[in-house]
Amino acid sequence: MKFKIPKNRIIPLIILTIISMIMSMILGLYRVDKMTQYSNESMNENYDSIAEKTAALIKQGIENKFQSITVDANLIGQAGELNKERILSLLPLLEKKESYIDLAIVDLEGKGYDITGEELDVSNKMYFIKAKYGEVNVSNSLSYKNTSEPIMVYAAPIMENKECKGVLLTIVSAQIDMTTFKDEGELEEGLIYLLNQTNELIAFSKGSDIKNFYYDRVIAKGYLYSDYQHKNSDSNPFRLHHMLMEKEEKLSYVWFQKPLGINKWTILVGRSDKISPITENILMLTITTWIITMAGMFLLFMMMIYFQSRSNRKLIRMLYYDPITGGNNWYKFRIDMNKILNSRLFRKKRFALINFDIDRFKIINDTFGHQKGDEILKEIYYVLSKWVKRGEPFTRYAADQFYVLMTYQEEEEITARINELDERMHCLRDTKTAKFYYGVYLVTERKDSVDRMGDFAGIAKHTIKGSNEVCISYFDDVARVQILKEEEIEKTMHEALKNNDFVVYLQPKFSLKGENISGAEALVRWKDKEGNLVAPSSFIPVFEKNGFITKLDNYMVRKVCEIIRVWIDKGYRVLPVSINLSRVHFTDTNLAYSIKQIVDECNVPHELIELELTESAFMQNKEVLIRTVVLLRQFGFLVSMDDFGSGYSSLNSLKDLPLDVVKLDGELFNESEDIERGHTVIRNTVSMAKDLHMEVVAEGIETKEQIDFLSGIGCDTVQGYYYAKPMPVNQFELQYYESK
Repeated sequence: MKFKIPKNRIIPLIILTIISMIMSMILGLYRVDKMTQYSNESMNENYDSIAEKTAALIKQGIENKFQSITVDANLIGQAGELNKERILSLLPLLEKKESYIDLAIVDLEGKGYDITGEELDVSNKMYFIKAKYGEVNVSNSLSYKNTSEPIMVYAAPIMENKECKGVLLTIVSAQIDMTTFKDEGELEEGLIYLLNQTNELIAFSKGSDIKNFYYDRVIAKGYLYSDYQHKNSDSNPFRLHHMLMEKEEKLSYVWFQKPLGINKWTILVGRSDKISPITENILMLTITTWIITMAGMFLLFMMMIYFQSRSNRKLIRMLYYDPITGGNNWYKFRIDMNKILNSRLFRKKRFALINFDIDRFKIINDTFGHQKGDEILKEIYYVLSKWVKRGEPFTRYAADQFYVLMTYQEEEEITARINELDERMHCLRDTKTAKFYYGVYLVTERKDSVDRMGDFAGIAKHTIKGSNEVCISYFDDVARVQILKEEEIEKTMHEALKNNDFVVYLQPKFSLKGENISGAEALVRWKDKEGNLVAPSSFIPVFEKNGFITKLDNYMVRKVCEIIRVWIDKGYRVLPVSINLSRVHFTDTNLAYSIKQIVDECNVPHELIELELTESAFMQNKEVLIRTVVLLRQFGFLVSMDDFGSGYSSLNSLKDLPLDVVKLDGELFNESEDIERGHTVIRNTVSMAKDLHMEVVAEGIETKEQIDFLSGIGCDTVQGYYYAKPMPVNQFELQYYESK
């Protein structure tokens, strides 16, 4: 059978994967962006510091030249008259000291000669005028020698007897010597401009474009550092995106403008706005790691989806398959049956729901073990799979109960096919002598649920349980009336519990030593709206079936404790009272604590409460039962086994359970053809219980002969009509407490 993995389990995982991928991408880009921004901020801060150092170095260089030209001018001032011959003889001497492009000496009218003897006139130059009046200075704008080479001109007055008699001019290249900044390695690819107070070019570094130098145009190639900081503040998180955009638009420099401290000049240092190689490597490593992480996450989510799919398949298998037979379970059977009932097939064919089981299958389990029992169930399932027709769903419901939805044309066909199935079942080696019972419900309409139809088939089967005459029973009107009665009970049970319509009756227990009362058993009665008492046999099986019995048992424990508390307060010498606990309780691992809490709330000594559990509880959950019994005895409660001898595992349960009391089932005392044989069984059972240090109570005792026999074999206590019937609490109190 094919199973589809539920899409509603996978789609959320796919959505989660996509969201996680997108979030990872955003976080990755954000991380790279932050790293880029941090790298650029670090570089900018570093360059800002370098720009200040550069300004200081350039200022120092200019001041050094001022000092040098001043010394030279003073020497020339001592040389006497400055005629052409004297000038041409002095200038070569000065040239050897510094690497000048040219040297010149002019008179106070601005006329003179350079080192080559060429005549020149600088009378209109500001640097000449300032030097003439005694100020050592340098040209305030970029000049050109022979219209091609950019130069800077330094001018110093030639003084004699504190009077200026001429001006010494030294011409140097306007290109800034970058070797001066060899310690500032970051400047190797940067640009430096020396600007006057109006941002006109004075000097520049190698690689600068000076032909069309305009301050605003140069700045437009990037941003001033202050503007750059503002542009890349935290309000704009996508720094990497803007860097890429800037590169596409060739906005490639960050400019740092610093004051020089001379003539209100400034230097403009430009840094290429690109990521450093180290940062680029880090970013590449980060991106690579991010890609690997994304791939890993994708693989992880794919594995999660894969394993979720496997888990879904396992879950479906758990939901749909029976672990014992390997076939479909009741849940899957119900789905398949509903599909048939809601399809066109239901209008074309007739259907019957069959429920069958093996009579006293527990005997097989107890005799041969559960493993052998499971093997038999597998064989039955296999035979059933070969018997059903195509399209007829079937399943094992629970224990040894099986269901089949079979098609038929006439009712006689149902009986014939069931007889055929019964013959096949008896061909199995381990079920040759077993008795199978079959309940049939004819599905004529769809108003009832599959579970309800299954109940109808089960009720039909139970009407013939134990019969040797017939093995097939059809659900009819009598069975339907029984169902309606059960439904009426279920409708009123909660309100009855709320209204205290369940009342406590007490049946005395008598010690055979002196025939004195030694205790009582609490029994429940239901008082209906008319005040009539409903027999427990009418409602207890229903309560055990629907689970309401647990609430009723807790109710009885509390009621009995309240009664005992009243008796204690009246000063009576209170005798222990036993209370029945249904086997349904023993799926609750906290049962012992729940009972203790109820008893303690009523402030009743634990030794006054005896808890009776039926032998059938031992078959429900052996481990939980034993653990609960041990806890109850540790808390100080008495624990007894009720109806001992009515089941098929009496000896096993007696061996494994640490009990205080064993109550012999009344059926053991029914008259039979071989009375002596029955007495032998009872006598040895009492002896065995005594050897296990257990008290023995015989219930259902009605005759003097039974009393004499039990007294003779050492039975401790009896309970039955011989001494007293169950009675209301007030009658019990009047008869056994107030009369004393």
